[in-house]
Amino acid sequence: MRILVVAMKFFPASGGSATYAHHLAQGLHNQGHQVRLLAPQYKRKIISERSDYEIIRMPLTNEAWYGIRIIFATISIIRHYWKFRPDVIWSSTFAGCRSTAVLAFLPGRWIGTIHGGGMLRSDNSRGFFAGLSTWLGNLFIRRADAIVTISNEAEKLIRNTMPEKILQSKLKVIYNGIAFDPTAVKTKEEALTLWPQWRNRKIVLTVGRLVEAKGHDLVIEAVHRLRYEIPEILYIIVGEGNTRKNLEMQVKKLGLENHVFFAGYVEASLLENYYAVADVFAMSGRVTREFVEGFGLVFVEAGMRGKAVIGTKVGGITEAIRDGYSGLLIAPENVESLSEAVKKLIFRPEETAVLGKQGREWTINNFSLDVMARHNDKLLFEIFWRKREISRSAHIFSVESVEFSK
Repeated sequence: MRILVVAMKFFPASGGSATYAHHLAQGLHNQGHQVRLLAPQYKRKIISERSDYEIIRMPLTNEAWYGIRIIFATISIIRHYWKFRPDVIWSSTFAGCRSTAVLAFLPGRWIGTIHGGGMLRSDNSRGFFAGLSTWLGNLFIRRADAIVTISNEAEKLIRNTMPEKILQSKLKVIYNGIAFDPTAVKTKEEALTLWPQWRNRKIVLTVGRLVEAKGHDLVIEAVHRLRYEIPEILYIIVGEGNTRKNLEMQVKKLGLENHVFFAGYVEASLLENYYAVADVFAMSGRVTREFVEGFGLVFVEAGMRGKAVIGTKVGGITEAIRDGYSGLLIAPENVESLSEAVKKLIFRPEETAVLGKQGREWTINNFSLDVMARHNDKLLFEIFWRKREISRSAHIFSVESVEFSK
């Protein structure tokens, strides 16, 4: 089956939706499908574009071109639609759904993935382009054969945001899956050869975009509270985003220059070393006016690497962490609870190791790339079977009508 994946966010951009697009395409390829992925052309240099499936970059479609990126993406999608002749067009984000909406009358099966978290942004948006985006999104959903979302909480959010008459019975929950290679995992000793100065530090790690919803500021505040009890504590922040300047100012104001390290954007190969060096993974997600965590893929990434995790009872995070088994769930916006959770995992390494071991087994069993790919393949089968049955029923009805009229 030929599948055209439209990814309006993709590597080297960071974030769960970029990772999802890659794993979606890789999983479909692993199931035996011929996959072509259309992705934005970014300014940042791409070190490697090697993959098992075909990747084609669309010019003038990165996020800086917000209003007109849909136009340029649509032009690229039209061109590759006619060249590739796909059986299925799968948009990996709601932005991709909007970009393909005007083409949805063309032959093929149409699937869109809505991650849920950004629906708050859509709901609060105003202006011409916001109205146009909403109209295009609704147009795609009306035409789509299926809409996939990544958690039960994301499904609730989408149903609360979008009219039921548009969604109908199209919405399906398929959890994110991760391509995990256990042979690529580093030991802490191996990672410390890169940063010998951190050998005696107790390291808390967050990986994710630097945006308000991720709650980096709350972890910084927790580190500030703990620095006298745990003077060797070090908070490493991997990722980039629009809150970095404010976070750096917070660190300076609290005098935490020796306790917080901004790693910035990190390539996948180096990211393994950051996971390895960490004692605890923590992300204190919160609900903002524009975003709530639809799932929390980074908790799964950390869990697969045997890291005990700390997250908040917000959005889909509650489905990415099994409280008390793979990690700890705490109330959002609660620095005291966050501080206690970090302290507990650092001061009780045996319990932390058990959580890490259990978390590895649980995440691999439930959120592997193979599990996600099988569910996606099953969805494709159901869509084609349903279409075939509808077509067959229509044909039988028409024959009977002709015979009846005689």
